[in-house]
Amino acid sequence: MNEATRTLERAAHRQPPLGAVVSALGAVTATPAKLRIGKDGVTIGSSPGCDLTIAAPTVSRRHVALSLVPEGVLVRDLESRNGVFYAGQRVESMVLGLDGRISIGAVELGIEVDRESLSFVPPLEAREYRGIVGASVAMRSVFGLLQRLEGSLVTVLIDGESGVGEELVATALHAGSSVASGPLVTVNCGAIPRDLVGSELFGHRRGAFTGAIEARKGAFERAGSSISRTRCSIGCGRGGSPGTRASCAT
Repeated sequence: MNEATRTLERAAHRQPPLGAVVSALGAVTATPAKLRIGKDGVTIGSSPGCDLTIAAPTVSRRHVALSLVPEGVLVRDLESRNGVFYAGQRVESMVLGLDGRISIGAVELGIEVDRESLSFVPPLEAREYRGIVGASVAMRSVFGLLQRLEGSLVTVLIDGESGVGEELVATALHAGSSVASGPLVTVNCGAIPRDLVGSELFGHRRGAFTGAIEARKGAFERAGSSISRTRCSIGCGRGGSPGTRASCAT
């Protein structure tokens, strides 16, 4: 029987790819020190004709090409001698999430969100965004930024005093993300005893410690099957104080 492979339906990306900046890490000479990845992409190598030139003997003249895609950055090895590596594995082509790292030869590259470009996102005209209400320019600027992040899986840190709505913002981020169909798991780290943090985040088996009368799934497992497809809202106090919460969407 000839069965056709079913197409996996993914959430549509409503916004253009987020901007990204690439830089060479460590004691290495790179020109320029940081490079914004434009819509046409960039090439990196030891040749002066590359967009980012790295003076290192293990870097080929045209080593790697980077271009923006909705999920992050498309990385392509340009038939280099020493290859492109991610997490110790050699790759010819891959999509790398923002705030990731790759190695070309013996040089490590960091690829980050272009935070400067996010500072120019205009305020949203609407006075409500996914359950958050605000009429001031400051709040509508937050709404504009949240809308710009829709469809992205970039890591976001939300910082503020207790009661200002960090968890509402985390919920809105999740609702607008490409993993909105999955659960959003919230963890208040400030309320967890230090010796139970591992159990709360990663789970435990029955009998793993005194009082563990049954197996329990951790926050990451409850959120999804892989960390790259989960979003968690993790609250904790600054300096141990429960008065401040920081929500992280991953």
